[in-house]
Amino acid sequence: MVFERARADPTWGWLVYSLSSDDATVNEDLRTYPTSDLKAGLAANRFDFDDIASARDLVVGTVRVGMRVLLTEERSPGYEASLCKLLLRALGVKSAEASRIVALPVPQLD
Repeated sequence: MVFERARADPTWGWLVYSLSSDDATVNEDLRTYPTSDLKAGLAANRFDFDDIASARDLVVGTVRVGMRVLLTEERSPGYEASLCKLLLRALGVKSAEASRIVALPVPQLD
């Protein structure tokens, strides 16, 4: 959803990107946002990782780089899905399941 929103609204994308730029400007909500989902995935045996902080840093860092690339460079329409599949795989999701998940429609926020 973040990638789709950044593509559709670059101003929003740059704002989110800039808020997560370093410890001096990062919003605590942005930094800890994926933690509850990561814990839930681990508890449900959907994810397999050793350290919550490492998993969070993987997700946050990858999303930041992906957003920056989408805002500054041309990427294929499948870039976001490929990046999300790689993240899921890194978190321990099997390849077929990761492919199924990224093929689902992106929920629309009102």
